[in-house]
Amino acid sequence: MAKVKKNAPGAPAFFLVVVLPLAAMIFSAFAIGQGISHYLATSDYFRVRELKVEGIHDTRYLGLLREELLGVNVFRVDAAKIAERISKRYPTFYSVTVERELPSRLVVVAKERLPVAVIKRDRHYIFDVEGVAVADYPLSMNVRLPVVTGLEERLPAVRLGAAYGDRVLLDALGLAKVLRQQNRSIAAGLPSGPAWRVTRIDVTEPGKPVFYIGDQAQIRVSYKDA
Repeated sequence: MAKVKKNAPGAPAFFLVVVLPLAAMIFSAFAIGQGISHYLATSDYFRVRELKVEGIHDTRYLGLLREELLGVNVFRVDAAKIAERISKRYPTFYSVTVERELPSRLVVVAKERLPVAVIKRDRHYIFDVEGVAVADYPLSMNVRLPVVTGLEERLPAVRLGAAYGDRVLLDALGLAKVLRQQNRSIAAGLPSGPAWRVTRIDVTEPGKPVFYIGDQAQIRVSYKDA
């Protein structure tokens, strides 16, 4: 006897048995996800109640920041945008992070660049060891950093927050960093008094910096062939 072949399920049956339930599952998952997102973004439980800030000491700016963020839903806070805005306001910061700590706290951590020297150009600027111009330097400012001279013709116009990779500049900043780190040891080996600190580094002749201690004493160093 010939076997009777069973007909394969038709398209309508496949749609009802497979496609429709699968579509319903996907739609349900999407709806649940949307519901959860809406709850997180609107619930009072996730409103910012505490703002913890490390590394920023400008009390006026901190007050404005708290006024802006407290009470805002923590998931509606654009952390990257706030970090970028703080970095632009304070070029001395090399790192700014904004993190959410659920349910209701924001943590801002700003790390400041370490200034090591004052560079004389069209006017005076404070630089860090990586060659970044971090601030203007009014001559009335009481900052005990050595002034680096001899770069007036080597550097372009200085812009705050920009980094400069001139080799002579970076060598001078490296020396200034060592001086800052070894300041106590140097001071211990010299007569007491502010007049004996290193006040200026002249790098007019690359590879042969001249250190000025106080107003007159000079120390000439050569590392050109080292």
